[in-house]
Amino acid sequence: MNTPRHPAAWIAVVAGLVWLVGLADRGWIAFLLAVLPGALLVTGGVGTYLLPGDIRLQTVAATGGLLGVALSLPFLLGGVWMALWAGVLSAASFVAAGWIALSLEPDYDEVPVHPPTLRYAARAAGDEALLFTMFTNAKRASRDEQRSAAAELTAAHALFESRGWLADPAAFHPIPQAVASVEIRPSSAGGVAYEHMRFDSGYAPDPAIPGTQRWLAFEKNRTAHVRVLRHAGEARPWIICVHGYGMGTGWIDLRAFEAQWLHHHLRLNVALPVLPMHGPRSPRRRSGAEFFGASLLNCVHAEAQAMWDLRRLLSWIRAQHAVRVGVYGISLGGYTTALFASLEADLACAIAAVPAADFLRGTTRFMTGLDALWLQRLGVDLEVARRVLRPISPLAVPPKVAKERRYILGATGDRLVTPDQVRDLWVHWDRPRIAWGAASHLTALREPEIQSLLRDALQTSLVDSPAEERPAAHA
Repeated sequence: MNTPRHPAAWIAVVAGLVWLVGLADRGWIAFLLAVLPGALLVTGGVGTYLLPGDIRLQTVAATGGLLGVALSLPFLLGGVWMALWAGVLSAASFVAAGWIALSLEPDYDEVPVHPPTLRYAARAAGDEALLFTMFTNAKRASRDEQRSAAAELTAAHALFESRGWLADPAAFHPIPQAVASVEIRPSSAGGVAYEHMRFDSGYAPDPAIPGTQRWLAFEKNRTAHVRVLRHAGEARPWIICVHGYGMGTGWIDLRAFEAQWLHHHLRLNVALPVLPMHGPRSPRRRSGAEFFGASLLNCVHAEAQAMWDLRRLLSWIRAQHAVRVGVYGISLGGYTTALFASLEADLACAIAAVPAADFLRGTTRFMTGLDALWLQRLGVDLEVARRVLRPISPLAVPPKVAKERRYILGATGDRLVTPDQVRDLWVHWDRPRIAWGAASHLTALREPEIQSLLRDALQTSLVDSPAEERPAAHA
């Protein structure tokens, strides 16, 4: 079916031309400030008109619009009033990119449809700009790395099938020994005091699994890190908060989970583990860069180690005389939470917020025809890839946590984790309580209906007595 051309694409073209024609000729500094938003806006707008239906183009237009709004301020401070038009048109282009992105997303069965508004579109555009940043910062695999990754995929499929891990994915995850010793030191981030706990991960995958030696060579990843906020002198319920992709930094995680509210107002002990290859465990400056590496086996090892580390953390928490233990994850952390709930039955609750459910679907969504052709030449079968991911898929194993203790939070305007992934996890979990917000990936947890279900899930599952009202969400 042909996708109609969206007239709103011309807003970005006009905005880009104002930058390039009206502001770029005022000296070399002005040129440097104007050429980036101008080029992005024109590219995104013209591309959207000429290639209707290409979902990647809105990431370009949204980023150009966001940069245009920000960079118009220096010109305005310098008395260049043309920048006012550039800023206004850039803001309009930003919203238009979100509007077009939402219009390109199909309606999904059993997912509510929210009417488009400027606010809704702006939120979706924020996701699009984040996607652009993720694409541009991603490490590009060389041809040799891609060939090696394809060979690993074929070998892993044969091994997983022979070991029975495709038929019984839970058997892929051995139960680790309890943590023997931990190092705990006081620390703080963003004005929040916490305890920084470290322990030896001890994760050592089967040497026959492709990519094992490469994975074990990441030395920093061998140490597990957990940020802990706990009440002294009394046994309390615990909540394990599992962060999203690219997070793992103290102040970001503490703020994203509103750790102080969980700790002080709900009187929970809070544990914020750092996922493999993130934060202090990352071998690169960019947190999470190797979690989804050139080889799909990186992803398998990462989630397998996440399960290993979380189970070791759980054993340590239980040794602290925990009253109850729940788990709450956001985005990639929601995926990890769902998988964890398939392995551990004795959890007070499992809360998956804007959870990914299918890594391969999320990746192939942005593939070009050339990408598909290259995979074909490498001999990569996407169905084989999907089967290799079964041992770490939350959709491949039934949940062990009782249905009344499973909760899902979704956003209908999510551009990073499309609503069909959230819907599929909800169906796999036998349709437990779910809240949908007219929000994006970045703004979902600010929605009243999502905050309401989150609070109710925590109160019902973990909190001993009524707690204070939740403070207003961060703007």
